[in-house]
Amino acid sequence: YKKTGKSAKDLNKNGGAAERRRVWIQGRFRKPIDAAEENKSHEMSIGCIDDYSATTCRRWDNYYSTLATVKSSELPSNLFQIFPNEFSPWQSLMKQQKKGKSQNVQPLEPPYTASDNVAIVDLGCGLGNTSLLNLIQTLQQHQTGDEVSPKVNAHFLDISGEAIRQLCNDERYQSGIASDSVASYVYDVRQPLKIPTHLEQSVDIVLLLFAMSAIGPYECDDMSNAVTNAIKMLKPGGVILFRDYGRYDDDQLQLNSVSGAQICNNFYLRGVDGDGEEATVRNRLELGTGCYFFELDEVKVMFAGLEVLQLEFTTRTYKKTGKS
Repeated sequence: YKKTGKSAKDLNKNGGAAERRRVWIQGRFRKPIDAAEENKSHEMSIGCIDDYSATTCRRWDNYYSTLATVKSSELPSNLFQIFPNEFSPWQSLMKQQKKGKSQNVQPLEPPYTASDNVAIVDLGCGLGNTSLLNLIQTLQQHQTGDEVSPKVNAHFLDISGEAIRQLCNDERYQSGIASDSVASYVYDVRQPLKIPTHLEQSVDIVLLLFAMSAIGPYECDDMSNAVTNAIKMLKPGGVILFRDYGRYDDDQLQLNSVSGAQICNNFYLRGVDGDGEEATVRNRLELGTGCYFFELDEVKVMFAGLEVLQLEFTTRTYKKTGKS
């Protein structure tokens, strides 16, 4: 207290103000984690990941079987906009206009020419990338013998037999059968050193679009096997085009509030609904698909050994419309 000539009693009585210096002590203290408990928690996470991995095929078959009856969020899939360098040879054919800000990417060298036959693998294709299927159909419709755009030989690979079945019924896919420019396979990219022989070191472009996040955490064996297989498909100079969920995406923030959705750090089971304990157990064993949310450094580690042409966060803000 600063001396004022008045006692503290007089100050309080007369409503006077004295200068005061407040002193607090703040601390944060944590009890050491018992090694046995830490290992138990780690083993539980590993067990949950193993259980998910063992049921992945069935989960995705169930997902695509019920896709027509559930609401599926639309993900950015226009290859001519999100990967303009690699798909520039077909821009004029598809009459696509580049939108948005120019991306800071290293130009692809050398560019494909009209005489090239570009091999593209849609890995974890699901029902097939819309832009790629549209391109296949357009190329088939514009065969004149004097093509100005490179030919495309597209391979669609997915773990779900149901997804491949539905893809083969797509009229755009069927248009590619006539020109022998498409093929599809039920394929588990997680299997170590296992790729179709005719695709080994023969692919120009491997698409990984919201596919790797469904495998598991970036450091798990399944993820490592998948990346190795994808790289082995590339011919020298071939490129992997990767887009997937980033850390703190709105989906992750929402999943954090869903009870039982988190399998381990940043890896979640989504699309699971049910009433009662029995339904919840069944759903967790048979339904729902996994989703991991990546950091940039993790993706860089995953593709170590490849030249990085572009690696950055891409953000998009959606505004709600109408009445809530």
